Amino acid sequence: MRIVNNNYRVAGFWARLLAYALDLVCIYIISSIAVSIISSISKIPQNYLVWMKKNTFMLGAVGFAYFTIMTRYWGQTIGKMICGIMVIRQDGKDIDWTTAFVREVAGRTVSQFFGSYMGYLIVPFVKEKRSCHDLLCDTYVVHVDELESKRWININTKSDKDVIDEFGIEHKEGTEVMHSLEKHTEEAADMTGENKEEITSEDN
Repeated sequence: MRIVNNNYRVAGFWARLLAYALDLVCIYIISSIAVSIISSISKIPQNYLVWMKKNTFMLGAVGFAYFTIMTRYWGQTIGKMICGIMVIRQDGKDIDWTTAFVREVAGRTVSQFFGSYMGYLIVPFVKEKRSCHDLLCDTYVVHVDELESKRWININTKSDKDVIDEFGIEHKEGTEVMHSLEKHTEEAADMTGENKEEITSEDN
């Protein structure tokens, strides 16, 4: 979805924090599912599988893939969808693979800075509520409700008169139409009566 509007309501620190917390839960679930699939198709010791589920490297790899793919295709992670926020580019173009990869892998690595999360903690103090990975890739996190109008389309429906005129039917207004219907009804009734009389005469 290409963004053409220039006025958006940026997402604040708490909305982004909640979205990130929800994403961590999603990443843990996805990581556990991935480990379960691996264990079902390969002979890996159970204690090693438990270690894989809790291993920071495994969670990090799944997390980077999760953030990159979701941001590339939807501009939102599951956490952002729930919180009603999304990532947009400063130039209004769709997020491509390069932007998604640099923002979600390299950018988040810088923002986390060996577990300090300094790149996230600057959000409340930056004018446009941007994190380090936003500043690195010229992206913003904004509220989706500001973009909803871009998803509406205008369907031009035709009036009854236009439909009648299109098929070459004479359009009559008000009482003229009623008189015409009454006339046709009376003629039909007269024809029915005449047909009955003819049938009676033939029977006699």
